[in-house]
Amino acid sequence: MSTARPDNLARHIRDKGHIYSARGDNPVVGVEVSVSSVPDSALAVANNNCAGLFNSSMLLQAATTGDIDLLEACLQTGISIESRAGDGSTPLHCAARAGQVATVEILIQKEAEVIVSNDKKRLPLSEAIMSQSVETVNILLKDEVWKRIIGARAYWLLSRQVEEHLVRYGNREIIKAYINRQNADSDENSVVSLMRAGVHKGNKTLVDTILHHSGIDYNKFCCLHHAARFGVLR
Repeated sequence: MSTARPDNLARHIRDKGHIYSARGDNPVVGVEVSVSSVPDSALAVANNNCAGLFNSSMLLQAATTGDIDLLEACLQTGISIESRAGDGSTPLHCAARAGQVATVEILIQKEAEVIVSNDKKRLPLSEAIMSQSVETVNILLKDEVWKRIIGARAYWLLSRQVEEHLVRYGNREIIKAYINRQNADSDENSVVSLMRAGVHKGNKTLVDTILHHSGIDYNKFCCLHHAARFGVLR
C-alpha cells in the first residue's frame, strides 16, 4: 500500500488543493501554502494533527487525477471515502469517469460503495463505460465486485441505465467484457436485453459484437427478426 510521505504534504496542498468543488465542503480559500511556509517539524506530525490540511475537494481531485499518495493521505486523516462532488459523484465515480485504473482498484479495495448513484443517476460502472477504458470496466466486472453490484437491492432499478450507457458509449472491447461477465453468470436474458436495445438504437457495432462473441441462440428471442426489421443486419 502506498503511503503519502510527510515531506510531500505541502506539495500536494500547493498543487492539488481547492480545485475540485465538493458538496458541502468548506476549503480554506485564500490561504497560500508552500513548501517553504510549512516547517519540516509541522509536516512530520501525526495524521490527526494535520487533518485540517486536507478536505474532500482534495480527495475528489486525487481520485480524478490518479494521485494515489494524496488520496491515501486524505483517507488516513479521516476524509470520507463517500465524499460527494457538486454533481453528487463520489471519489469512485470520479476515478472511473477519468479511467484511473489503479485508483479505482484501490478505492474498491477500501470498500468504496459500488452501487451509489450521482445526480445523473449514474453508477461508477456507468462512468467507467463512458470513460471508454476497458481496463477500468474490467475491475468493476471482477467476481468479487460484480457480486456487490448485482447483490444490491437497488441494482435492478439501475440495470437499464447501465444498458443504455453500453449502447451509447460502449466500444467493442467494453461490450465484449460485459458479455463475458454475463456469460460467466449464465445470464442470457441480460445479453438479449442489451441486444434488443442495440437493435432499436441501430447500434451495429454492438449487435455485431454480441452475435459474434456471445454463443447465445437469439432466434428463440426473435432478435434477428427485430434486427432485420430495423435494418441493422444487412
